[in-house]
Amino acid sequence: MQSICANPYQKLDNAIKIILLILLLSQIIFIVNLEASSYLEYDFVTENYDEISSRNKIENISSRNNKEIVQVQGPKGVEFSVCALIKDENNNLLEWTAYHYTMINMRHLVLCNDLDSVSSPLDILHRWQNLTKIDVWDVDKFSPPRLVNNEKTYVPYKYRQMNCFQQCIKHFKVHNRTWALFIDPDEFITFNPVTDDDNKCIFDKVGNQSTFDVVYDESLVPENCKGNDADVIKRADNKTTTMGIWKKRVMLPSSSLVSKSISEYIEEEQETWSKFNCHIFPRLQFGSKQETNEKILNKDITAGFRAQNFTTLSFFSHGKKGHFETNKWGKCMLDISRLDTSRRIMMRNVHYLAPNCGGERIGFVENDKSLLRINHYVGTYKQFFVKNDIHRTKKMFDRRAKASIYSTYEMQGWLSQFVKYVGGTEQAMKLLEGVGEIKDYRTNK
Repeated sequence: MQSICANPYQKLDNAIKIILLILLLSQIIFIVNLEASSYLEYDFVTENYDEISSRNKIENISSRNNKEIVQVQGPKGVEFSVCALIKDENNNLLEWTAYHYTMINMRHLVLCNDLDSVSSPLDILHRWQNLTKIDVWDVDKFSPPRLVNNEKTYVPYKYRQMNCFQQCIKHFKVHNRTWALFIDPDEFITFNPVTDDDNKCIFDKVGNQSTFDVVYDESLVPENCKGNDADVIKRADNKTTTMGIWKKRVMLPSSSLVSKSISEYIEEEQETWSKFNCHIFPRLQFGSKQETNEKILNKDITAGFRAQNFTTLSFFSHGKKGHFETNKWGKCMLDISRLDTSRRIMMRNVHYLAPNCGGERIGFVENDKSLLRINHYVGTYKQFFVKNDIHRTKKMFDRRAKASIYSTYEMQGWLSQFVKYVGGTEQAMKLLEGVGEIKDYRTNK
């Protein structure tokens, strides 16, 4: 009887031991799988720079190598985000990043690394992680391919760029961003002040003034109003609204050396920018003529830097403002907070990113009607062709290179502002180490 009564307890004891053993084995298997998944995630990041994991990868590099890079003062005004489709743009990215950090208080940057890129922007931008949030996406992230006959097939370039912008908008929305700029790494946003090469039917110097004033009058055409400039008289726009913009343009800063940045200006002029959630800015094409006059080049250059290493500080010649064949289509700025991202944004193209953008019908705006513009640089022949890009042709270069009729020095001065914002020359030089170096990505040398 005793043995019979003991058996149930013995069986129960054995059952408990088996259950505990199973739980222990399950825990071991879970840990092993967790370790394996971690390695798999790392491998995926290495190949594709996934949205979140790649950012962690950059931050790890930053914490290891760039603890000395700290923000001291930083820019002021509204915070901007920037989105760009890139392909082997490391030759441009250091200057481009520093400039937009300075002028528009860029605090979030998304770079869509396009198909067949042989380089990664992480190689040079890891040092920026303490100043600006940077995400790098592989093409499979922002524009996934379709499988056709078991082979990856990608949409054409212009659609990949639109997909990049669509994903950026959604990403910025999740991060509660407001103003965002959608440009290329050879484009720089700047003020659009009135200068000598502006429309003479609208602006001119009156009497002995050194500054410009609005002289437009439909009933009394100014004496200097000739040629294509006179088209403004026939232009079907609301001249009352446009007149308000013209009056603001003559008050714009004429140099990047001024204490007011674009981000501060937008913060002060909120009424101007709140009328639309999308604005189109005209582009101004700069040619391939690089300045050689040392006196001009050295103006406002911080000691330790060479102007020749900066595109914006050594290329001053450009085409005629407002001339479409020279400057082509505009580029957009969006207020992400006022966009409905629950569904796909109805983009016409990369030059017209939202319905009724700026009140314009197409992705082009007259230069005289814009307070800001996008400077577009072609650089030298060598700089233009070191990219691993089959779309770049000699015909394209020649068309852009000859845009050298006029000159402007408005970009001079931003570098000294940058030095101040990052806490001095030493930190600025660390952040810009390698600026101006040209690597040929066709040969990867």
